[in-house]
Amino acid sequence: MSPLAKGCVLALTAGLLLFTAWRLGAAPTESLSNRDAKLRLEVAREVARLQEAGAPLSSNAALLAAQLKPSVVSIHAANASAESAGSGVVVREDGVVLTSLHVVGNMDKILVEILSGERFDAEIIGCDQATDLVLLRFRCQERLPVISWADSDNLRVGEPVLAIGNSVGLGWSCSAGIISSLHRKAHHWQYGGYSDYIQTDAAINPGNSGGPLVNARGSVIGINTLLASAASSSIGFALPSQDARFVTEEILANGRVRRGYLGIDAGNLTQLSSEERASLGINTALGVYVMALLKDGTGLAAGIRPGDVILALDGQRVEYVENLKSRVARLPVGSTITFTLWRDGREQSLRVQLVEQPRDFKRGQD
Repeated sequence: MSPLAKGCVLALTAGLLLFTAWRLGAAPTESLSNRDAKLRLEVAREVARLQEAGAPLSSNAALLAAQLKPSVVSIHAANASAESAGSGVVVREDGVVLTSLHVVGNMDKILVEILSGERFDAEIIGCDQATDLVLLRFRCQERLPVISWADSDNLRVGEPVLAIGNSVGLGWSCSAGIISSLHRKAHHWQYGGYSDYIQTDAAINPGNSGGPLVNARGSVIGINTLLASAASSSIGFALPSQDARFVTEEILANGRVRRGYLGIDAGNLTQLSSEERASLGINTALGVYVMALLKDGTGLAAGIRPGDVILALDGQRVEYVENLKSRVARLPVGSTITFTLWRDGREQSLRVQLVEQPRDFKRGQD
């Protein structure tokens, strides 16, 4: 079968799934619990049919979409003067959902809509303004399937992805694309202050915020957060899964997010000219250049100096300052880490104990 024919078959399959869900959701005399059970059965049957057809999971978008459908919810929020729509992912089977803070912030009423079309009142468990994430809880008799997390620290540009969510408030939808870039700052559009986004060309529209960006194995690599402009759906940004998972676990465990903190002001080594890099005696352009030390951090006391180049953290390569910041922030407060530095023309190791990130922390520091 030609690639075009395969694409048509996948598109037709996805359309049949959505039509089936619409028909079941529209039955006026059917109870919501029966409707939900039928929807789950239809999804299970479709997954089994696609698997029997011999298409591997990693190359079948229709199969991925069918499996993920029950784990993605729609979010509806409102106050006296405004309404908001978004998406969310189920992170605990008893009704805990992760979504974007800008979807529900300053709203008086929050509703979570599951696959069956049933809506539930939700309450905020905790939030994190830096990453624009919030955890919601709602009471549902059904045990909901939980999403699985992928390791976003090992992504590569060009990997295929699916963006799933309540696009433009129309309900459950799915779009396909690739990872277009990594470590995007997106300062002109971002919420909070986060600066290490995944960029994708999978269509992310208003209403997709809080929904998952998934890889070819159906695992979440990011939480869809924003798009470059309302006029373009070809440039979207997702918060990496490692950060989203960290925030989720911190809120569930502590009610708030506690982050590790080093106390340096740094930039990418690529910002230096070739002459400046040559003066350091270093033969790579990938690394983090320390510009200054901050008094409220532990970097100064540990012996980090301006002019040092951070090459690795606990043996894992560090190439960009954005990634260094997020990795340090995810480490437990009080933990000791080992940096590989370039100093005085050679590599050196330095152990540093992290303190808690200050409440008035500003991006650009770490």
